[in-house]
Amino acid sequence: MDKSESNHATTFIVFFAVIALAINSVRFREIYSERETQRSSQLAEQNQAQAQSAIQDAAAKHAQYVAQYVNPGFSKRPGTQSLALLVVNQNGKLDSQVAYVIAAHFKSENVAVSSSFFTAKFISDNLFNKIFDGSTDILNQLGLTNSLDGFCWRARPCNS
Repeated sequence: MDKSESNHATTFIVFFAVIALAINSVRFREIYSERETQRSSQLAEQNQAQAQSAIQDAAAKHAQYVAQYVNPGFSKRPGTQSLALLVVNQNGKLDSQVAYVIAAHFKSENVAVSSSFFTAKFISDNLFNKIFDGSTDILNQLGLTNSLDGFCWRARPCNS
């Protein structure tokens, strides 16, 4: 092989080596891009899962909070006014007998009155007193504006 053929062979090898490097470089960029896209997708999925978990945790905590103060089993019926009735005696305790009589008196086809909507803890934790004093924050925190059309209470005065 003469020197000219040797130079051509070297040039030929170098030329194809450069082409191979270029092809590998492009392929490397594609692989890198795919991996970055995959990582971004996984990170987005993790963030979404964490957000969903946070929403579920918040909903569970809220349901637990509501369950302390509201008895289960009450559901709002379409076309019916839903009222919660709460009667508190002079000792600051629920008076379920008086509440039942009043609820039975006002109950009708278009009005559903529940005398057992609230738990005794609703009174013992002073939520009743806050509502009695005019606060509506408790009603909003418990989500009662979505399930009740009205709230009635009767507090017997204390004998001093």
